[in-house]
Amino acid sequence: MKNTFESPSSPEQLVSRSYSFSLANERHPETNEDSYFSDDKHKTYGVFDGVGGSEGGSYASKFVANILQHYSNFQESKNPENIEDTKNYFCEVLKYAHDRLILAREKYPQFQEMDTTAAIVKILKTESGAVALAFSTGDSRVYSFRSNRKPPLVLHTLDDGVIKQKYMEAPSARKDAVSTKEDAVEDAREKAMKAQEYFDYLQRTPTDPVEADLFERRNLISNSIGILRDVRDVEVSVIDVQDGDILLLTTDGIHDPLTKQEISDTISKNIRSLHLIPQSLVLKANRVSGFRRKLDDRTAVVVKIG
Repeated sequence: MKNTFESPSSPEQLVSRSYSFSLANERHPETNEDSYFSDDKHKTYGVFDGVGGSEGGSYASKFVANILQHYSNFQESKNPENIEDTKNYFCEVLKYAHDRLILAREKYPQFQEMDTTAAIVKILKTESGAVALAFSTGDSRVYSFRSNRKPPLVLHTLDDGVIKQKYMEAPSARKDAVSTKEDAVEDAREKAMKAQEYFDYLQRTPTDPVEADLFERRNLISNSIGILRDVRDVEVSVIDVQDGDILLLTTDGIHDPLTKQEISDTISKNIRSLHLIPQSLVLKANRVSGFRRKLDDRTAVVVKIG
């Protein structure tokens, strides 16, 4: 693949500040398979969750995080504030990271099965305001929080897993009342997001066997950096943001054990002490017992706009 990432981008005239916290799984406290970066200067943030065993997973997440952090400082486009150009650029960087990871796997057989999830945020200033572009593959997530909105916490990414497959497989064959393939895809995605949100609020084991099976298998991811076939497999969301908004990036060690309401309440409780939010989420997730309990590495990155 030709390396086209050569021209440094000019930083946007936006203000953002970030806070982060990551904790390794208690089963292997010496090796954290999660990685992250926070770049306030270039308004770019990312979380990564390695797959393929503690050593390989840790290597994969760090390897891809380093590539994304490095190339987030460069932009081929002459207009780095152009949304479509920036979308294409970051999708290309993710595909480039995927290709590099495949080459590394071929060179080091002990890492043959390694791959990593990814959730990236790039904040842009536009003529009409500001947006955050969210890129995701796997089951790492991007949320936004706005105190005066109902609900204040909104999830913007759809996990690549069994829920997405159930609702979005062959969407063109499910047109029903919608008229185009694009409408069918959007309709299917909306249904998948609602189903995902339903599971995010669950406080007890589902009694319905189909729901219980979906909940149990919700982390069997179908896409990642290492599986990625095409840049079109990267999920991209455009998030309108304004001064005072908070963006939250999490690996599944946070949003699997915690309900969406618990995440929202934790942010609200610490709204005047943002630096406490990532650690509070990690420690709260660590204390979860019962059917939502999950032993995993846990990473949270919080970004305040303005």
